[in-house]
Amino acid sequence: DETYPCIVYVQGSAWLKQNINSKLGVLSRLAEKGYVIAVVEYRHSGIAPFPAQAIDTRNAIRFMKIHADEYKADATKMFVAGDSSGGHIALLVALQERYNFKGIIDLYGVTNFMTFNNWYSKYDWHEERNVTDFLGSLDIELLMKASPMIYLKENMSLPPFLILHGDKDHVVPITQSIELYEKLKEYHYDVIFGRVHDADHGRSIFYNEDVYQTIVNFLNKNK
Repeated sequence: DETYPCIVYVQGSAWLKQNINSKLGVLSRLAEKGYVIAVVEYRHSGIAPFPAQAIDTRNAIRFMKIHADEYKADATKMFVAGDSSGGHIALLVALQERYNFKGIIDLYGVTNFMTFNNWYSKYDWHEERNVTDFLGSLDIELLMKASPMIYLKENMSLPPFLILHGDKDHVVPITQSIELYEKLKEYHYDVIFGRVHDADHGRSIFYNEDVYQTIVNFLNKNK
């Protein structure tokens, strides 16, 4: 039987309870292009603090690898993707462990808690409950441990990256994505960065036809 590349998608939610149907419109279009879509539902911060969300995502990836045949998925052709807090968790998992992903897609995710407040956001994350609920505290070591940038080193075996971020994002500053992009380029990794003009934090302007086609092109090139 024919099998298809798989996208493990982590739905953003500010680490709160996810609406796992939130991106169904975009994801269903990717399914039409020949991709199996597996949406991760993790334990949210209201019932379990970090690193529960990363652990659950790793377990979801393992599940899809073990049960790939049942879903007509090709376990050797797997992508990980996510938006906002989901992008953060996807990056964290991809950089902490070696999964041999075909690609990593980060849509306006948090990359570095240590530099988040250096740039404009409507949130001061030293005061936001969703961050303290997620992490349990704002201890510096914990903030570093939860920051994907901390795990990015030279000479890692990493797949291509696609990073997309709205240039009017008032929740996660675009500088978070720029910081990741610049470090990936410095270390000579394969990365595409797209600045989505006039787009806020994942609203309808962000998910336009150009963004959709950019994602499809990235997937098709690397599957």
